Amino acid sequence: MVLILPPMSPSSSKLFDKMSTFIDTHCIPSEPIFQSQLDGFNSVPPILQSLKSTAKSQGLWNLHLLTPSKITHLDYARIAFLIGKSYLASYATNTAAPDSGNMEVLEQYGTPKQKRMWLKGLMDGSIRSAFCMTEPDYASSDARNVKGTTIQEEFKDGVKGYRVEGRKWWSTGGNDPRCKVLLVLCKLVLPSGTKEDGHTLIIVPRDTPGVRVVRDLDVFGHKDEPFGHCEFEFKGVWVEEDNVVGGLGMGGKIAQSRLGPGRIHHCMRAVGLGSRVYDIMIKRSIERKVFGKRMIEHGMQQRKIAEGKGRLETARLLTLAAASKMDEVGAKGARTDISLAKILVPRMMLGIIDDAIQTHGGEGVQGELAFFYGTMRCLRIADGPDEVHVGVVARREGKEWMERKGKL
Repeated sequence: MVLILPPMSPSSSKLFDKMSTFIDTHCIPSEPIFQSQLDGFNSVPPILQSLKSTAKSQGLWNLHLLTPSKITHLDYARIAFLIGKSYLASYATNTAAPDSGNMEVLEQYGTPKQKRMWLKGLMDGSIRSAFCMTEPDYASSDARNVKGTTIQEEFKDGVKGYRVEGRKWWSTGGNDPRCKVLLVLCKLVLPSGTKEDGHTLIIVPRDTPGVRVVRDLDVFGHKDEPFGHCEFEFKGVWVEEDNVVGGLGMGGKIAQSRLGPGRIHHCMRAVGLGSRVYDIMIKRSIERKVFGKRMIEHGMQQRKIAEGKGRLETARLLTLAAASKMDEVGAKGARTDISLAKILVPRMMLGIIDDAIQTHGGEGVQGELAFFYGTMRCLRIADGPDEVHVGVVARREGKEWMERKGKL
């Protein structure tokens, strides 16, 4: 395959330059301030609001919404590489998951009322949200397997609605004090003898009676305050009929349409983080001396640096190729390219982070490198584990081979 990528449009190029400056002069220097202002899940550090105001004023806001932003998947990929360099940048620019995907869902499938009540607040950054799909008692890598959380028709004071029962976990952002709305994927329960069945996505306001946080979940010991991941219990939760998103039985389709762009967005930001860690490793290799010479003069360290460069460039090109394909044929048509990036990019970036940890010795297993490692390791599970994407690529490659063979 020959990969010829078009240059950035003039408007996207300006956004790229502004984002680069914003990350280097605002986001990364603000990280220690953010850490010093943390107060668990009780409040959001004031520095984050300051960053959001700056990003808004510079037009670096909601760029993942490609239609209003008037940029392509390919140009957004290039900009998202920059966003990935700082763990504050996606929050500062209102492009962080799960809000980014939830905005896309509500924009595409939401009713005028749902958009007015929830999308507006998400887009202006005044509220946050969570996406509740994964369940503790069932394998959730296949959305069709979700069955531990159900919705059933129920009238309340003469008003038709649905009762939600069940449990979800790894609901990212659910503990954020600004989280006001949950998008919950449920198994639709209908009267016996009814043939229609399926999964349904329903909006549950965060403060609905019966919604309870069972526990906070940590990632390798880190709770990711004030955003967090949590386990929710839904017990006797009732919402009105018009909280259904996209219609009954449409939940599986909507979940997949949401996850497609989300997967490649994760890969875009992962390459950005990998590039930051790569620079940290080179800096250490040049400044540190061992056995009478600088680390970078030792063959073993040179191998880490050379392999790291190879991983970065390979990951970058895989991601750009997938983004370009999405522009040509949409996320569904680019599914093989997206899955291939989702398999390989986190693994390659983990290789860079692991080498950087090794380069730093004892210092590497604590602090920011350890945090970066935990974040990246999660990507091999989030939005579909490696095994699912391996299956997608293998099945499609096999099918294409059979088709070619049949034509010979």
